[in-house]
This record gives sequence, C-alpha cells and structure tokens, in this order.
Amino acid sequence: MPTGATVHPASQQSHSFGRERYGVDGRPWLSGDGITYGVGPIDLALLCGLLVGSFLVPYLFFRRWGRSIAGCDESLAERVHSVRETRSIAAFYGPVVPLVAALWFGAFAPIEFLTASILSASPSGTWWTVTLWFVAFTPFACVTWLGSTLATTPIYRRLVDAPYDRRRVLVTWSKSTVITVVWYWLVVVVLYSFSSRIVDYPAVGALLVGLLLVVRAGVTPALVVLANGIDSVTDEVAADIRELCDDVGIDVRGVYRLETGDSPQMNGHLTGLPGLYWIFVTDDLLEQCDSAQIRAVVAHEIGHLRGYHIPKRILFSVGYWFVGFTAYSVVPSIWLLLIAVAFYRFYALGWVTTAQEYAADAYAASATSPETVVSMLERLAQFNIMKRDRGRQKDLANGHPSIQKRITQLRDDAAISGDDPDGDPGDA
Repeated sequence: MPTGATVHPASQQSHSFGRERYGVDGRPWLSGDGITYGVGPIDLALLCGLLVGSFLVPYLFFRRWGRSIAGCDESLAERVHSVRETRSIAAFYGPVVPLVAALWFGAFAPIEFLTASILSASPSGTWWTVTLWFVAFTPFACVTWLGSTLATTPIYRRLVDAPYDRRRVLVTWSKSTVITVVWYWLVVVVLYSFSSRIVDYPAVGALLVGLLLVVRAGVTPALVVLANGIDSVTDEVAADIRELCDDVGIDVRGVYRLETGDSPQMNGHLTGLPGLYWIFVTDDLLEQCDSAQIRAVVAHEIGHLRGYHIPKRILFSVGYWFVGFTAYSVVPSIWLLLIAVAFYRFYALGWVTTAQEYAADAYAASATSPETVVSMLERLAQFNIMKRDRGRQKDLANGHPSIQKRITQLRDDAAISGDDPDGDPGDA
C-alpha cells in the first residue's frame, strides 16, 4: 500500500482466483500479496483473452455450422432458412457465455478504476452507473455479434447468389449494433431509475414499458432511414400508394424507396405514430412486383393501422409486464425476470403478432382481392427464398405465421365469403 492511499470497496467485488478486488484512490494499478488493489496484469490479460475469444469462437463455430448447412442435400429454401435461423440464434444466444465470463472476471473493475483516475469528479446518477456497465460489458457482446455475422453472411450471400462485400457488411452491422445498444441502454436506464418504485408498484413498471414502446414506434422512421439508404419512388408509384391511403383515410408524410443492397429483401413497412406515418418499400419490391402486388403489400400495412395493431400490441405488453413485475415483487429474482423476457420475446408477443398478420392479410384482401394477396405472398416466398411452412414455435418466435399458413387462411376466408382466390382478379 502506498502511504496515504485510501482503500474502498469497488462497486462490483469479485472473489475469482482467490482474491478480492478493491478500488484505490490515487494509484489504481498497484498489486500486493493476496489482494489486488485496482486491476492486476493477470486480470487484464484474462479480459483481453476473453475479448479475443469472444470473437474467434463464435466466428469459427458458426462458420463451421453454416458450411455444414450450405453443403447438405436439402432444398435451397430449406438451407437459406436454416442459415437465417443460425444468424438469429447467434444474435440472441451467442453473447450469453462471454457476458457471464466477463462478469466473473470482473470486467467492470477496469472501467471503474480508469474512469476514477481520468475524471477528477465522476458524474453521478443512475444513467452514469448504467453507462459504465454498458461500456464494460457491451464490447464482449458486440464482438460476438461481429464474429457470427462475418461467419454466416458470406455463406448466406453465396446461397442466395449475391455478391459479398465485407466493407458494406461491416457498415450495416455497425449501424444495427449502435441502434440496438442505444435502445437497450435507454430501456435499462429508465427501468433501473424506477426500480424501487417498480417493486412497490408494478403498474409503474408496466406503464414505463408502454411509454418506451410508444417512443420506439415514434422514432422507427428515423431508425429506418439511419440503417438503410433511401431514395424517392417514382411519381406513378407514389401517386398509386397515396391514392390507396387516401381511400381509407390514412395520412402519410412520405413514401420512400429502401436501398437494401444485393441480398433479396422484398418487403414494405408503414411506421410511425398517428399523423406521422411513413411508408417504405424496398427496391426489390418495386423492381420485381407489379402494381397490384405492391398495392397488396401497402394494403397489408394499412391493415395493421386500421386494426390499431400497434396500440393493441403496446397494451398487451403493458398487461404482460404488470403481471411480470408483480411476480417479481413477490419473488425478487433476476432469473424470474430473465424467464419473463424470454417468454415475452419467443412466445407471448408472437401470439399477438401472428394473429395480427392474419388480420392484416384479410384487410388487404378486402382492399384489393384475395387472389392478389395470395399472388403477392407467393412472389415474396419465391424471391426472398423463404421456407413456405414452419412449426408453430418458430412462427411465434418470428412474430409472423409462415407463408403457407397465411395463404391457407386467405383461401379459407375467401371460400367462406364466396370469393374465389384462384379465379379472375376482376371477378374477385
């Protein structure tokens, strides 16, 4: 111990490797027998090794897994679907082990000590605490995402016969990662700031979740613009889409073309809040579909608005998290919250959104024709190389029913109403 130094417990103590960590005011990098004052060189070496491993292990593992999928004897749609599923698994489950290991190795300690040595007076408050934790642990999640992305993207591009540009992939990954990290930072700051009140009054937590979802819906158009290149659509397409919106009383601020790059992405989005709606259609949709199919895609998105699907989704989330936070107030366990998050993400929310997809399809069929919507779905499945049918659990996890289920539902509805989805569109 240097003379005059003051030892105080660190914000996060770790007893790994038989030593306790402490913060030292003044000289945070000294070491002594049995006690590490600050962070020792072995700890730093372990954390650096973990950071490198967090990239290499997912990269090698998912590249081998992806190559085994690409080389199997299944159909192209099956293989593309399996690679997409691999990417989803890597994004959700990949960071778990590195984050747990980083917590065990005491990744927070170097950030805390470095901040204390640089800043004469560190900011205080919940937002600063959360920021330090994100700075300490986010790199381990980010390099895991990067490793799995660089491992699977070349395989996916080769399957869909699209060129692979590593620079463009890195730019896209960077934008998506920054948006994801900032969003989760905001969620944690808000909920952590009111954590004590949430335990006493679970309704407060549920309302905060609802407010965050409203904010997310409001900023989604800006996020779409940040994450993708946009351009204006032709006057003819814009006029056709605006006419369809005017017919049902939807006021849109703009209609834009999304530049999606070389991989197939035929889709459309209508996002925003009342009075601030924006329509985005991908370049593949505009180039590969006829005007009737484009109208069917837009009509499907309008169906979500006319059915008030976003408000209903938010209200469902408020109710779900009221129950979840109430259970947490009775059994205050972090594992309970993690289970609630996983169930919400993979089952509960999907149960709502899959039903809403069927309703939006029905609305699009009434606004255009059942045959046109079926044709649009068939074209989406063909061009996007989608697996036509999936299991129920995968439908819930993706938040969308499979293409075949949607087509079957449309045909069943048309048969009940007397329409013939296989007949002439004009007759329908």
